[in-house]
Amino acid sequence: MSGLISWLNSLGDVFVPFTIRMLIQSSVLILILLLLDFVLRRRVRAVVRYWIWLLVLAKLLLPPSLSSPTSLVSWIGGRLPETTIVSFVPAGR
Repeated sequence: MSGLISWLNSLGDVFVPFTIRMLIQSSVLILILLLLDFVLRRRVRAVVRYWIWLLVLAKLLLPPSLSSPTSLVSWIGGRLPETTIVSFVPAGR
């Protein structure tokens, strides 16, 4: 039983960072599209707005680690300072 719990914990250690990155990226995209939809509501046809919302579906299908050499992040990525994540593990674990 202890082996099963350890295995599930190791799966969670891999799954949680993936889902957090996916949640943050999709939430930012949804907020941007909400603002864009509000601005374009009276100016474009509904079909165009529906196609814009399909970007959310495409984002949810693509992994968060997917990157493009022409993206803004890849241009400024080398200039940003690196951050390190320090985690605290209790002694009893």
